[in-house]
Amino acid sequence: MGAPHRPAVPDLAAAPALRGPHVLYIGRIHPKKNLDALVDAWTMAALPVGAELTIAGWGSSGDVAALEARLKNAPASVRFVGSVRGEAKQVLLEQARFVVLPSHSEGLPMTILEAWAAGTPTIMTAACHLPEGFAAGAALECETVPASIANAIGRAVALDEPSWRAMSDAALGLAHGAFSAEQVMRQWVGAYRELAA
Repeated sequence: MGAPHRPAVPDLAAAPALRGPHVLYIGRIHPKKNLDALVDAWTMAALPVGAELTIAGWGSSGDVAALEARLKNAPASVRFVGSVRGEAKQVLLEQARFVVLPSHSEGLPMTILEAWAAGTPTIMTAACHLPEGFAAGAALECETVPASIANAIGRAVALDEPSWRAMSDAALGLAHGAFSAEQVMRQWVGAYRELAA
């Protein structure tokens, strides 16, 4: 029997090159995610030629129908692709220049952590409760109103390659550092030890 397969150790020096001006929302389709404001912001933002907003996710039939109705009047550069999983989800994360989460309320948004693991910086509100992203330079902050989201999107898609690469490196650093499985496990072990004591 051969040696067990071990996943490749990420090479932080091999961060991806600047991607096209593609912004991705991926997650639940729900009013608290603030997608109406995101769509409004997209129409207001200063966008380069070829900019695209992809919305991927799942939700109740009513919430999905409301989003689809809202997108009938949205620019052609906005597309809703429904629920994605597995390899298709990973492709979207790795092709996006930024992942956006203009949410009103979050616990610990796994979408943000998955984006950082793909070397993708994020645009998010303080309600995402991941201030580490702002501190490390892996995220741009926006408020929940369209004008603020539009401003952040405009800044994101206008970044030059060195600036974007720095954010991508910071995202990978968080994914493989403070938010790595090993670090999270150590924190849980420490918490259980404190409780046991």
